[in-house]
Amino acid sequence: MNLKKHSNCLSQAIPPIKSWLHGNKLNYLALAVSVFPIASPQIHAATENNLNQTVQSAQSDKVTYQGVVIDENGNPLPGVNITYKNAHGVGVITDIDGKFTFAIPSNIHSLIFSYVGMKTQTVRVSNPSEKLKVRLEPDAVSLQETVITGIYTRKAESFTGSMATYSEKELKTVGNQNVLQSLKVLDPSFIILENNLAGSDPNATMNLNIGGNTNIVGLETEYSTNPNQPLFILDGFETTLSTITDLSMDRVASITILKDASSTAIYGSKAANGVVVVETKKPEAGRLKFNYNGNFGIEWADLTDYNLMNSSEKLEYERLAGYYGSLDSNGNIIDEYYRSLYNQRLLRSKQGIDSYWLNEPLQTGFTQSHNIFAEGGDAAFRYGIGMTYTQTNGVMKNSSRDILNGNVQLTYRIDKFAFTNQTNITNTDVENPTVSFSKFAQTNPFYDKYNEYGESRASHGRDYICHFRNPVYHQSSVGLQSEQL
Repeated sequence: MNLKKHSNCLSQAIPPIKSWLHGNKLNYLALAVSVFPIASPQIHAATENNLNQTVQSAQSDKVTYQGVVIDENGNPLPGVNITYKNAHGVGVITDIDGKFTFAIPSNIHSLIFSYVGMKTQTVRVSNPSEKLKVRLEPDAVSLQETVITGIYTRKAESFTGSMATYSEKELKTVGNQNVLQSLKVLDPSFIILENNLAGSDPNATMNLNIGGNTNIVGLETEYSTNPNQPLFILDGFETTLSTITDLSMDRVASITILKDASSTAIYGSKAANGVVVVETKKPEAGRLKFNYNGNFGIEWADLTDYNLMNSSEKLEYERLAGYYGSLDSNGNIIDEYYRSLYNQRLLRSKQGIDSYWLNEPLQTGFTQSHNIFAEGGDAAFRYGIGMTYTQTNGVMKNSSRDILNGNVQLTYRIDKFAFTNQTNITNTDVENPTVSFSKFAQTNPFYDKYNEYGESRASHGRDYICHFRNPVYHQSSVGLQSEQL
């Protein structure tokens, strides 16, 4: 091929092209034509070898960066994935101390840090001799934006039922004694009926419902449980009311209330009265950490609402009500025995015997709760071991409830699969008063509590018609009950 001839032909063709462009009033760029001879096979091979050497040189030109990754509290994060843009599977993860060493090409000037539950962060790098310190921020979805049903978690806008979710912080804002009592304050649809007979008995079973009674009232004695009671789910498993009542506030992560019958599509007919889903805290990865929470409480009885009659008022009420029989025209008791009984009690009243019995069975109640939890692990294995002790002394003497709970949580994660093992052991020791508060409220004020030696009387021998039993005496005698006058 004659390269010179072809070059002359191109030179002759350029002027007509310029003339045509001017004629059509079009701008043009100068056309430069360069003609190179075709390289021989030996030259082409040499060029390819030079390119390969250039690529290998670029790959071997790497810089090494070192550093540590921490969370918002300054704790090291193990298992954080570190890579860069267009890395094509190249990357490293942090060790148990959150440290990493990563060799990257010199033309890469930013690293990408990603971790489950944390916001992905891109960090500019330029000086290999300077150790990096990267702090990742949590990327937990707000509880108000999700619904935890105990089986799955979905976005709130895609959940069609009526629900409400409360975090640990919201529950503790109300109080730190009982999660159900906190729910009662936070959600008006969660109703706990007051039991005036039980008072502040720490061992009394709560009578609660969601949105009011939906079943026939009065079936509790037949079925040994309240048919209006909602279903309770703890970490995905059905549990009892007493378990949720005894659950330490420090172990709770969130509580979701499923209020309407749409939850029956998940749990069946048991959920017709609503569902209370409780999620406990999960172990966090990192170095071994110890957490301790202690709570103390005090309570006392308010007796200002009890306006009981004194000795003289009670005797006059009994006389006018006909308790001692018929009266004559002068208002005197006709029956000799009852007249003698009345005069005997009237004498006690005039002697100043006016006993106030309501304060006898009461005490200042103290409550203490201690929770210790140890957690740690890495991205593949996490562990949590905790123990909770709660002691509740009611305002009634001899009423107490001691709870000792131990729990172990183990989580194994292999690729996309996670296995969780949870073990809970609970021991509950209860003590109930031998004499109910109502017996003290029903005892007549014209009976004296103690004899001349300061000892509580078992009975009042002078009252020969009605055999009186002192509730103060029988309160300390197990198995004996006071009798109503």
